[in-house]
Amino acid sequence: MFIYLTQKISWKFIVFLFWEVTLIGIIFLLGFKLFHLIKGRVKGVQYETKIDKNNLLFDSSGDLKYFYEPKPNSIQTWNPDWLGYEVQNQINSDSLNELKEYSIDKPQNTFRIITLGDSFTYGQFVKTEENYSKVLENLLSVSLVCKPNKKFEVINLGVPGYDINYTVERFIRRGKKYNPDLVIWLLNSWNFYQLKEYMIPQMEQYGNQADIYNTKAKEYTIVEKITKEFKSLYGEQKILDLDKKMLEHMQNNFDGRIIFVAINLDKKYQDLLDVYVHSNKDKFSFKNAFNIWQNENYHFLDEHPNREGHKKIAEDLFTYLKNNYFSYCSMRN
Repeated sequence: MFIYLTQKISWKFIVFLFWEVTLIGIIFLLGFKLFHLIKGRVKGVQYETKIDKNNLLFDSSGDLKYFYEPKPNSIQTWNPDWLGYEVQNQINSDSLNELKEYSIDKPQNTFRIITLGDSFTYGQFVKTEENYSKVLENLLSVSLVCKPNKKFEVINLGVPGYDINYTVERFIRRGKKYNPDLVIWLLNSWNFYQLKEYMIPQMEQYGNQADIYNTKAKEYTIVEKITKEFKSLYGEQKILDLDKKMLEHMQNNFDGRIIFVAINLDKKYQDLLDVYVHSNKDKFSFKNAFNIWQNENYHFLDEHPNREGHKKIAEDLFTYLKNNYFSYCSMRN
């Protein structure tokens, strides 16, 4: 009798143990999958931001050995782990992140604006129609009634990763022919010290590691490492002299109106920009513009402006332009 009860109890225990282990295994697998689904929202984890080089056009002619642009008539896809979805940008025949083509000859009664800058201007990780250039174009077109300039065009020349030198070259190659009435140039501090002619060959040695963003440190770790090496090698004054030379190169190629939109510029770069603005006609500075980084609703984990951030930038630019350039226009009812 004792042996029979022992066998019965042991069998029940084995069945119970089997189901308990199975349940624990299921919970573990679900938790593992859930972790990977939400890991893009976890602070301190590193995520890759891959740029498809097959969709870039490289041109080493002239003084710039590593100059690049989006490949004309292509689709640029962004799908970093932390974003959680895929975003596509349409590149037109002139290598611009635009849904349409713009005629070289400016249409009659049209005020034409060109926007310059890096990934913040390009609109990395947002749809083409959601970047601030397109939102601004729509705001100007639907909100203002102006004569004789009844129409507005805002042409986006931004490209991810550009420094001042590459931005000027981009304008000369692509923007100058559009004969803009106004240029809006969005500038961050790193545009002044992350010089691409030095950075690109160094970054290529690290391969895909250079595209990894650390959300805890809020930096692209390899990029920061190379930047520190560059600063140490060249020194602060030489870098400032190079920046000054690049700005003068822009002046030699375009003497029209430019608004420099400064975002959190270090004092030495703001001082350099102030001297340039005061020394040249039709150059203006929009300082301390739209600090969207104090509000998490306006930017992604890697601090690029999101859809709402681009909308905020466009709204602030619209207000600035309305007050300083289009005060003669009336608001549409």
